[in-house]
Amino acid sequence: MAVAPQFERERMVSDAVARATLRIGKPDRVEVTGDRIIVRSGNKRLVLRAYYSNSYDPNGVAILGGSLWSFEEGEVTPVRWGALRALRDSLRRAVRRMG
Repeated sequence: MAVAPQFERERMVSDAVARATLRIGKPDRVEVTGDRIIVRSGNKRLVLRAYYSNSYDPNGVAILGGSLWSFEEGEVTPVRWGALRALRDSLRRAVRRMG
């Protein structure tokens, strides 16, 4: 039985979040763009890159159910809030000038 692509994507995101949770704890935010999954937990950030690995029979035909998502994990890095704080402060100043 073949699996529709949207369900494979859901499985990929679910697997990535489960894997990231083991490294950085319960996620606050998850971003998915193409094959990159960025997971944030508190001040920690982990980037994973997903690869779809499939098994093939001797004739080169994909084996149903013989596939899995593999991940390349990046380093756990701190979230850089400086740029966001600068934007927040800039917006506050703009609102004050308007009021």
